[in-house]
Amino acid sequence: RFIISDYNGDWSNITNGPHNITAFYDFEVFAGSIFEMRNTELRGVRGHQPGTWEDFGLVIWTNNTVIENCKIINSQPNSWIGVHYRNSSGHRMSNCTIYSIHHGVEYTYANKNLLENTDFIGCRGCVGGAQPLIFYSSSNNRVQNCNFQNTTGDGIVLSKREPGENGSNNNRISNCYFDMSGAMASSILVYYSSNNIISNCTMANSRGEHGIGIFGDPMFFGYSDNNTIKDCIIYNNSIHGISLEYARNNTIKNCKIFDNNAVGIWIGGNVQNNLIYNNLLNNTDSIAFFLPANENYWNTTKQVGERIYSPGTEIGGNYWTNPMRNGYSDICTDSNQDGFCDSAYDVENGVACTSGFDCSGNTDYLPLSNQRSFPTLSPFTKFWNFLKGLFT
Repeated sequence: RFIISDYNGDWSNITNGPHNITAFYDFEVFAGSIFEMRNTELRGVRGHQPGTWEDFGLVIWTNNTVIENCKIINSQPNSWIGVHYRNSSGHRMSNCTIYSIHHGVEYTYANKNLLENTDFIGCRGCVGGAQPLIFYSSSNNRVQNCNFQNTTGDGIVLSKREPGENGSNNNRISNCYFDMSGAMASSILVYYSSNNIISNCTMANSRGEHGIGIFGDPMFFGYSDNNTIKDCIIYNNSIHGISLEYARNNTIKNCKIFDNNAVGIWIGGNVQNNLIYNNLLNNTDSIAFFLPANENYWNTTKQVGERIYSPGTEIGGNYWTNPMRNGYSDICTDSNQDGFCDSAYDVENGVACTSGFDCSGNTDYLPLSNQRSFPTLSPFTKFWNFLKGLFT
Protein backbone atom coordinates (compact mmCIF):
# COMPACT_ATOMS: atom_id res chain seq x y z
CA ARG A 1 0.00 0.00 0.00
CA PHE A 2 1.42 3.41 -0.98
CA ILE A 3 -0.22 6.73 -0.08
CA ILE A 4 1.23 10.14 -0.93
CA SER A 5 -0.60 12.98 0.82
CA ASP A 6 0.05 16.67 1.44
CA TYR A 7 3.44 16.54 -0.24
CA ASN A 8 5.14 19.37 -2.12
CA GLY A 9 8.38 18.60 -3.94
CA ASP A 10 10.19 16.58 -6.58
CA TRP A 11 9.65 12.92 -7.43
CA SER A 12 13.24 12.14 -6.50
CA ASN A 13 12.58 12.97 -2.84
CA ILE A 14 10.02 10.17 -2.44
CA THR A 15 11.90 7.10 -1.30
CA ASN A 16 9.43 4.86 0.52
CA GLY A 17 6.78 2.51 -0.80
CA PRO A 18 6.47 -0.14 -3.55
CA HIS A 19 7.84 1.78 -6.49
CA ASN A 20 10.80 1.94 -8.81
CA ILE A 21 12.95 4.66 -10.37
CA THR A 22 14.63 3.83 -13.69
CA ALA A 23 16.49 5.58 -16.45
CA PHE A 24 13.19 6.32 -18.13
CA TYR A 25 10.67 6.49 -15.25
CA ASP A 26 10.63 9.08 -12.50
CA PHE A 27 8.24 6.96 -10.46
CA GLU A 28 6.88 3.50 -11.29
CA VAL A 29 4.06 1.84 -9.32
CA PHE A 30 4.10 -1.93 -9.56
CA ALA A 31 1.17 -4.14 -10.50
CA GLY A 32 -0.67 -5.39 -7.42
CA SER A 33 0.10 -2.29 -5.36
CA ILE A 34 -2.49 -0.01 -3.75
CA PHE A 35 -1.71 3.57 -4.77
CA GLU A 36 -3.35 6.84 -3.70
CA MET A 37 -2.11 10.42 -4.09
CA ARG A 38 -3.96 13.42 -2.62
CA ASN A 39 -3.35 17.12 -1.98
CA THR A 40 0.10 16.92 -3.51
CA GLU A 41 2.21 19.07 -5.81
CA LEU A 42 4.84 17.14 -7.72
CA ARG A 43 7.52 18.75 -9.83
CA GLY A 44 10.43 17.61 -11.94
CA VAL A 45 8.74 15.42 -14.54
CA ARG A 46 11.57 13.97 -16.60
CA GLY A 47 12.67 15.87 -19.70
CA HIS A 48 12.72 14.09 -23.04
CA GLN A 49 15.83 11.98 -23.60
CA PRO A 50 17.16 12.02 -27.19
CA GLY A 51 16.60 8.78 -29.08
CA THR A 52 13.76 7.42 -26.93
CA TRP A 53 10.04 8.03 -26.34
CA GLU A 54 10.07 6.25 -22.97
CA ASP A 55 10.35 9.27 -20.69
CA PHE A 56 7.64 9.24 -18.03
CA GLY A 57 6.91 10.87 -14.74
CA LEU A 58 4.46 8.60 -12.92
CA VAL A 59 3.87 5.17 -14.49
CA ILE A 60 1.06 3.05 -13.03
CA TRP A 61 0.73 -0.68 -13.73
CA THR A 62 -1.69 -1.51 -10.91
CA ASN A 63 -5.50 -1.13 -10.82
CA ASN A 64 -7.98 1.10 -9.00
CA THR A 65 -5.71 4.01 -8.06
CA VAL A 66 -6.80 7.46 -6.89
CA ILE A 67 -5.17 10.81 -7.70
CA GLU A 68 -7.08 13.85 -6.47
CA ASN A 69 -6.45 17.52 -5.64
CA CYS A 70 -2.96 17.34 -7.10
CA LYS A 71 -0.70 19.44 -9.30
CA ILE A 72 1.83 17.82 -11.59
CA ILE A 73 4.21 20.40 -12.95
CA ASN A 74 7.08 20.54 -15.41
CA SER A 75 10.26 21.93 -13.92
CA GLN A 76 12.50 20.67 -16.73
CA PRO A 77 12.56 21.59 -20.43
CA ASN A 78 10.20 19.52 -22.56
CA SER A 79 8.87 17.17 -19.88
CA TRP A 80 7.37 14.23 -21.71
CA ILE A 81 4.56 12.30 -19.95
CA GLY A 82 3.11 13.32 -16.59
CA VAL A 83 0.97 10.30 -15.64
CA HIS A 84 0.91 7.11 -17.69
CA TYR A 85 -1.67 4.43 -16.93
CA ARG A 86 -0.61 1.14 -18.57
CA ASN A 87 -2.35 -2.24 -18.87
CA SER A 88 -4.64 -1.45 -15.96
CA SER A 89 -8.14 -0.23 -15.09
CA GLY A 90 -10.42 1.38 -12.54
CA HIS A 91 -8.42 4.58 -11.99
CA ARG A 92 -9.87 7.89 -10.82
CA MET A 93 -8.19 11.26 -11.30
CA SER A 94 -10.11 14.34 -10.13
CA ASN A 95 -9.61 18.01 -9.30
CA CYS A 96 -6.06 18.13 -10.59
CA THR A 97 -3.92 20.50 -12.66
CA ILE A 98 -1.48 19.16 -15.23
CA TYR A 99 0.88 21.95 -16.21
CA SER A 100 3.36 22.31 -19.07
CA ILE A 101 3.97 18.64 -19.82
CA HIS A 102 4.20 17.30 -23.37
CA HIS A 103 1.67 14.49 -22.80
CA GLY A 104 -0.10 15.34 -19.58
CA VAL A 105 -1.96 12.05 -19.05
CA GLU A 106 -1.73 8.97 -21.24
CA TYR A 107 -3.79 5.77 -21.09
CA THR A 108 -2.38 2.72 -22.90
CA TYR A 109 -4.46 -0.49 -22.80
CA ALA A 110 -6.24 1.09 -19.84
CA ASN A 111 -10.02 0.67 -19.52
CA LYS A 112 -12.92 1.79 -17.31
CA ASN A 113 -11.27 4.87 -15.84
CA LEU A 114 -12.65 8.25 -14.73
CA LEU A 115 -10.94 11.61 -15.29
CA GLU A 116 -12.88 14.63 -14.04
CA ASN A 117 -12.61 18.28 -12.99
CA THR A 118 -9.03 18.54 -14.18
CA ASP A 119 -7.23 21.41 -15.93
CA PHE A 120 -4.62 20.86 -18.61
CA ILE A 121 -2.47 23.96 -19.02
CA GLY A 122 -0.18 24.37 -22.08
CA CYS A 123 3.32 23.24 -22.80
CA ARG A 124 5.32 26.23 -23.93
CA GLY A 125 8.68 25.32 -25.39
CA CYS A 126 7.78 21.68 -26.01
CA VAL A 127 9.26 20.06 -29.09
CA GLY A 128 6.42 19.21 -31.49
CA GLY A 129 2.73 19.30 -30.70
CA ALA A 130 2.07 18.63 -27.03
CA GLN A 131 -1.09 16.54 -26.56
CA PRO A 132 -2.46 16.88 -23.04
CA LEU A 133 -4.63 13.74 -22.97
CA ILE A 134 -4.13 10.57 -25.05
CA PHE A 135 -5.93 7.23 -25.14
CA TYR A 136 -4.20 4.37 -26.95
CA SER A 137 -6.34 1.24 -27.38
CA SER A 138 -8.21 2.19 -24.21
CA SER A 139 -11.98 1.84 -23.91
CA ASN A 140 -14.98 2.51 -21.65
CA ASN A 141 -13.38 5.57 -20.07
CA ARG A 142 -15.09 8.79 -18.96
CA VAL A 143 -13.69 12.31 -19.22
CA GLN A 144 -15.92 15.02 -17.77
CA ASN A 145 -15.75 18.65 -16.68
CA CYS A 146 -12.17 19.18 -17.83
CA ASN A 147 -10.53 22.31 -19.19
CA PHE A 148 -7.86 22.52 -21.90
CA GLN A 149 -6.09 25.80 -22.56
CA ASN A 150 -2.91 27.23 -24.05
CA THR A 151 -1.91 23.86 -25.45
CA THR A 152 0.41 23.50 -28.43
CA GLY A 153 -1.06 20.18 -29.57
CA ASP A 154 -4.37 18.35 -29.85
CA GLY A 155 -6.45 18.44 -26.69
CA ILE A 156 -7.72 14.83 -26.57
CA VAL A 157 -6.64 12.00 -28.88
CA LEU A 158 -8.44 8.65 -29.12
CA SER A 159 -6.48 6.13 -31.19
CA LYS A 160 -5.08 2.65 -31.63
CA ARG A 161 -1.62 1.83 -30.42
CA GLU A 162 -0.76 -0.54 -33.28
CA PRO A 163 -2.44 -1.94 -36.42
CA GLY A 164 -4.61 -4.96 -35.66
CA GLU A 165 -5.39 -3.86 -32.12
CA ASN A 166 -8.69 -2.49 -30.86
CA GLY A 167 -9.29 1.22 -31.09
CA SER A 168 -10.20 3.45 -28.17
CA ASN A 169 -13.91 2.64 -28.14
CA ASN A 170 -16.99 3.35 -26.04
CA ASN A 171 -15.46 6.36 -24.29
CA ARG A 172 -17.53 9.32 -23.03
CA ILE A 173 -16.25 12.90 -23.16
CA SER A 174 -18.65 15.45 -21.68
CA ASN A 175 -18.83 19.02 -20.41
CA CYS A 176 -15.27 19.87 -21.42
CA TYR A 177 -13.95 23.24 -22.60
CA PHE A 178 -11.19 23.62 -25.17
CA ASP A 179 -9.58 26.97 -25.92
CA MET A 180 -6.95 26.16 -28.52
CA SER A 181 -5.79 29.76 -28.97
CA GLY A 182 -2.45 29.83 -30.72
CA ALA A 183 -2.31 26.07 -31.31
CA MET A 184 -1.88 24.48 -34.73
CA ALA A 185 -3.99 21.63 -33.41
CA SER A 186 -7.47 20.25 -32.84
CA SER A 187 -9.61 20.09 -29.72
CA ILE A 188 -10.45 16.39 -30.16
CA LEU A 189 -9.17 13.81 -32.65
CA VAL A 190 -10.69 10.35 -33.06
CA TYR A 191 -8.55 7.93 -35.05
CA TYR A 192 -9.68 4.40 -35.98
CA SER A 193 -12.02 4.27 -32.98
CA SER A 194 -15.76 3.73 -32.63
CA ASN A 195 -18.83 4.13 -30.42
CA ASN A 196 -17.49 7.17 -28.57
CA ILE A 197 -19.85 9.94 -27.39
CA ILE A 198 -18.73 13.58 -27.20
CA SER A 199 -21.36 15.81 -25.61
CA ASN A 200 -21.84 19.30 -24.18
CA CYS A 201 -18.31 20.38 -25.09
CA THR A 202 -17.06 23.73 -26.37
CA MET A 203 -14.27 23.56 -28.96
CA ALA A 204 -12.88 26.89 -30.10
CA ASN A 205 -10.01 28.91 -31.52
CA SER A 206 -7.82 26.32 -33.19
CA ARG A 207 -5.31 28.21 -35.35
CA GLY A 208 -4.61 25.57 -37.95
CA GLU A 209 -6.71 22.45 -37.58
CA HIS A 210 -10.21 21.26 -36.70
CA GLY A 211 -12.54 21.69 -33.80
CA ILE A 212 -12.99 17.94 -33.92
CA GLY A 213 -11.79 15.36 -36.42
CA ILE A 214 -12.99 11.78 -36.92
CA PHE A 215 -10.63 9.84 -39.17
CA GLY A 216 -9.96 6.31 -40.32
CA ASP A 217 -7.32 4.45 -42.31
CA PRO A 218 -8.89 1.32 -43.80
CA MET A 219 -5.64 -0.03 -45.23
CA PHE A 220 -3.85 -0.42 -41.88
CA PHE A 221 -5.96 0.70 -38.93
CA GLY A 222 -9.66 0.68 -39.89
CA TYR A 223 -12.59 3.08 -40.03
CA SER A 224 -14.02 5.28 -37.30
CA ASP A 225 -17.68 4.26 -36.97
CA ASN A 226 -20.73 4.95 -34.82
CA ASN A 227 -19.35 7.91 -32.90
CA THR A 228 -21.71 10.66 -31.69
CA ILE A 229 -21.13 14.40 -31.37
CA LYS A 230 -24.06 16.11 -29.68
CA ASP A 231 -24.99 19.30 -27.86
CA CYS A 232 -21.61 20.90 -28.61
CA ILE A 233 -20.53 24.43 -29.50
CA ILE A 234 -17.82 24.51 -32.17
CA TYR A 235 -16.62 27.92 -33.35
CA ASN A 236 -13.79 30.11 -34.60
CA ASN A 237 -11.50 27.32 -35.77
CA SER A 238 -9.18 28.33 -38.58
CA ILE A 239 -9.72 25.30 -40.79
CA HIS A 240 -12.80 23.13 -40.12
CA GLY A 241 -15.33 22.98 -37.34
CA ILE A 242 -15.76 19.21 -37.86
CA SER A 243 -13.79 16.96 -40.24
CA LEU A 244 -14.77 13.45 -41.31
CA GLU A 245 -12.71 11.01 -43.38
CA TYR A 246 -13.06 7.23 -43.63
CA ALA A 247 -15.91 7.61 -41.17
CA ARG A 248 -19.23 5.74 -41.27
CA ASN A 249 -22.49 5.75 -39.33
CA ASN A 250 -21.51 8.64 -37.09
CA THR A 251 -24.09 11.10 -35.71
CA ILE A 252 -23.79 14.88 -35.34
CA LYS A 253 -26.81 16.48 -33.71
CA ASN A 254 -27.93 19.46 -31.64
CA CYS A 255 -24.69 21.37 -32.22
CA LYS A 256 -23.94 25.01 -32.91
CA ILE A 257 -21.21 25.18 -35.55
CA PHE A 258 -20.37 28.76 -36.45
CA ASP A 259 -17.69 31.26 -37.44
CA ASN A 260 -15.24 28.56 -38.54
CA ASN A 261 -12.96 30.29 -40.99
CA ALA A 262 -12.72 27.71 -43.77
CA VAL A 263 -15.62 25.23 -43.49
CA GLY A 264 -18.19 24.25 -40.89
CA ILE A 265 -18.19 20.51 -41.71
CA TRP A 266 -15.61 18.98 -44.08
CA ILE A 267 -16.50 15.68 -45.74
CA GLY A 268 -13.45 13.75 -46.93
CA GLY A 269 -13.12 10.43 -48.68
CA ASN A 270 -15.20 7.35 -47.83
CA VAL A 271 -17.57 9.21 -45.54
CA GLN A 272 -20.96 7.53 -45.67
CA ASN A 273 -24.19 6.81 -43.83
CA ASN A 274 -23.57 9.53 -41.28
CA LEU A 275 -26.60 11.24 -39.71
CA ILE A 276 -26.36 15.02 -39.31
CA TYR A 277 -29.43 16.89 -38.02
CA ASN A 278 -30.77 19.67 -35.82
CA ASN A 279 -27.55 21.66 -36.04
CA LEU A 280 -27.08 25.39 -36.49
CA LEU A 281 -24.61 25.87 -39.35
CA ASN A 282 -23.51 29.50 -39.59
CA ASN A 283 -20.28 29.73 -41.56
CA THR A 284 -19.29 31.40 -44.81
CA ASP A 285 -19.01 27.86 -46.19
CA SER A 286 -20.83 25.42 -43.97
CA ILE A 287 -20.12 22.26 -45.98
CA ALA A 288 -17.31 21.12 -48.28
CA PHE A 289 -16.83 17.78 -50.03
CA PHE A 290 -13.25 16.83 -50.81
CA LEU A 291 -14.08 13.94 -53.17
CA PRO A 292 -17.17 12.70 -55.00
CA ALA A 293 -19.48 12.18 -52.08
CA ASN A 294 -21.01 9.04 -50.67
CA GLU A 295 -24.52 9.22 -49.30
CA ASN A 296 -25.11 10.76 -45.88
CA TYR A 297 -28.32 11.72 -44.11
CA TRP A 298 -29.01 15.34 -43.16
CA ASN A 299 -32.32 15.07 -41.34
CA THR A 300 -34.24 12.80 -39.02
CA THR A 301 -37.99 12.23 -39.27
CA LYS A 302 -40.18 15.19 -38.41
CA GLN A 303 -40.87 14.88 -34.69
CA VAL A 304 -41.53 16.92 -31.57
CA GLY A 305 -38.28 18.24 -30.12
CA GLU A 306 -36.25 21.28 -29.12
CA ARG A 307 -34.90 23.11 -32.12
CA ILE A 308 -31.31 24.19 -32.20
CA TYR A 309 -32.42 27.49 -33.76
CA SER A 310 -35.58 29.26 -34.99
CA PRO A 311 -39.10 29.11 -33.53
CA GLY A 312 -41.00 25.86 -33.54
CA THR A 313 -41.72 22.72 -31.57
CA GLU A 314 -40.59 20.12 -34.13
CA ILE A 315 -37.19 19.06 -35.38
CA GLY A 316 -36.10 17.49 -38.65
CA GLY A 317 -33.09 18.85 -40.51
CA ASN A 318 -30.59 21.65 -39.92
CA TYR A 319 -30.69 25.42 -39.90
CA TRP A 320 -28.56 26.71 -42.80
CA THR A 321 -27.39 30.27 -42.48
CA ASN A 322 -24.24 32.37 -42.88
CA PRO A 323 -22.78 35.59 -41.42
CA MET A 324 -24.80 37.64 -43.96
CA ARG A 325 -28.04 35.99 -42.77
CA ASN A 326 -29.00 35.00 -46.32
CA GLY A 327 -28.46 31.25 -46.14
CA TYR A 328 -31.00 28.74 -47.34
CA SER A 329 -32.97 28.60 -44.08
CA ASP A 330 -33.09 32.40 -43.94
CA ILE A 331 -34.55 32.90 -47.41
CA CYS A 332 -36.42 29.68 -48.27
CA THR A 333 -40.16 29.68 -48.88
CA ASP A 334 -42.25 28.31 -46.05
CA SER A 335 -45.73 28.84 -47.43
CA ASN A 336 -47.63 27.23 -44.55
CA GLN A 337 -45.25 28.63 -41.93
CA ASP A 338 -44.77 25.29 -40.24
CA GLY A 339 -41.10 25.99 -39.53
CA PHE A 340 -39.75 23.89 -42.42
CA CYS A 341 -38.72 25.03 -45.89
CA ASP A 342 -41.09 23.92 -48.62
CA SER A 343 -38.26 22.52 -50.75
CA ALA A 344 -35.47 20.18 -49.76
CA TYR A 345 -31.91 21.50 -49.65
CA ASP A 346 -29.28 19.73 -51.73
CA VAL A 347 -26.29 20.01 -49.40
CA GLU A 348 -23.81 18.74 -51.96
CA ASN A 349 -24.74 21.35 -54.58
CA GLY A 350 -25.98 24.15 -52.29
CA VAL A 351 -29.39 24.55 -53.99
CA ALA A 352 -33.05 23.76 -53.48
CA CYS A 353 -34.14 20.47 -55.04
CA THR A 354 -37.19 18.31 -55.61
CA SER A 355 -37.31 14.97 -53.85
CA GLY A 356 -37.18 12.05 -56.26
CA PHE A 357 -36.15 14.28 -59.14
CA ASP A 358 -32.91 16.22 -58.80
CA CYS A 359 -31.65 15.81 -55.22
CA SER A 360 -28.19 14.36 -54.57
CA GLY A 361 -27.31 11.69 -52.04
CA ASN A 362 -26.55 14.46 -49.56
CA THR A 363 -29.86 16.28 -49.11
CA ASP A 364 -31.62 17.83 -46.14
CA TYR A 365 -35.27 16.98 -46.78
CA LEU A 366 -36.51 18.92 -43.73
CA PRO A 367 -34.40 22.11 -43.57
CA LEU A 368 -35.52 24.39 -40.77
CA SER A 369 -36.98 27.80 -41.61
CA ASN A 370 -37.38 30.86 -39.42
CA GLN A 371 -41.01 31.43 -40.36
CA ARG A 372 -42.96 29.33 -37.87
CA SER A 373 -46.27 30.96 -36.97
CA PHE A 374 -48.49 30.15 -34.02
CA PRO A 375 -52.28 30.58 -34.01
CA THR A 376 -53.70 33.59 -32.22
CA LEU A 377 -56.16 32.53 -29.52
CA SER A 378 -59.48 34.28 -29.16
CA PRO A 379 -60.27 36.07 -25.87
CA PHE A 380 -62.81 33.35 -25.05
CA THR A 381 -60.24 30.56 -25.60
CA LYS A 382 -57.70 32.38 -23.44
CA PHE A 383 -60.28 32.75 -20.65
CA TRP A 384 -61.35 29.09 -20.94
CA ASN A 385 -57.73 27.95 -20.75
CA PHE A 386 -57.29 30.13 -17.67
CA LEU A 387 -60.29 28.49 -15.97
CA LYS A 388 -59.06 25.01 -16.82
CA GLY A 389 -55.71 25.88 -15.26
CA LEU A 390 -57.37 26.75 -11.96
CA PHE A 391 -58.82 23.26 -11.60
CA THR A 392 -56.03 21.09 -12.93
